[in-house]
Formats: sequence, structure tokens, C-alpha cells
Amino acid sequence: PPSPPPPAPPPACTNTCPAGSALKMDEFGGAVSSCLCVDVVVARMVIQTTMAEFNVTQFKIEVASQLGVPYSSIHVTGIEAGSVIISFEIQPADGTTISAAAAEAMKTTLDSSSFTLSAGTITSRTVSTPEEQRVVVSPPPPLVGGGGGDDNT
Repeated sequence: PPSPPPPAPPPACTNTCPAGSALKMDEFGGAVSSCLCVDVVVARMVIQTTMAEFNVTQFKIEVASQLGVPYSSIHVTGIEAGSVIISFEIQPADGTTISAAAAEAMKTTLDSSSFTLSAGTITSRTVSTPEEQRVVVSPPPPLVGGGGGDDNT
């Protein structure tokens, strides 16, 4: 008899995570099957190097080492040319949250001039903690009165 067809792959996550969080990733950068949202520290750096010379694995090793987090917590979310512009996030090693103190410590380390990479000089960097990402800037309130026109008094 013919063998049964292979099982269908699990459905892709359709969760939309709130600001300051992202889908939990496995060590290969794929969303875990639980479609779980976790806190993330988000960073973007411009590094003076070329795309051909840039090594993502080495980058992740150096970032993890300097932050004192597991390699599997570093997830590259984008790489662009123009030197090398790398966007990445740091996810919690265990659980779903990063404490405010731990997030601030990571930000301080990533922002420090002593944080360097063998790939090249970091010429620009932005880092935001989960709390900073959750801040919603409200538009100014509408003006009341004084809108011009004729005053019939």
C-alpha cells in the first residue's frame, strides 16, 4: 500500500504583538510553535564594513558575550547595505519578560563607546527598551476657540 502523506506543517503565527514585544524566536530565527509574544530590547547599528565582510554569526556571538546573554537570545531582524546597517532584538532567555533593570543595563552596554565589534567601527546606534517602545506619543489636543472668523459681539 502507498505510504500516507506527510503531516501538514503547523500554521504560521498570526499574532500581532504589542509594542515592546515580538514573537518568541527559536535559535534559528523562526517563531516558536506557541506563537508567544515576549519583551524585546531593540537595537540598530551602522557598522563601517561591507556586506561581503560582515559575519552575522560572529556579530551575534560578540553581542551575546558583551551583554552576558545566550547567543540564542540575539535575533537579527534586518541587514541593509550602506556600510552595514543591522537591526536586531534581544529576547529573554527564559520566560516572556525582561526586567526594567536588565533592559536598562543592556541599553547602557549597547550605547557605551566600550561596546565594540570586530566587524568594524560602529558609527551610529539606537537602542530602545520594552518600556520605551510602549510609550505612545499622544497628538496635541485640538485648539478650542480663537479659530478666527467674525466676532459678532
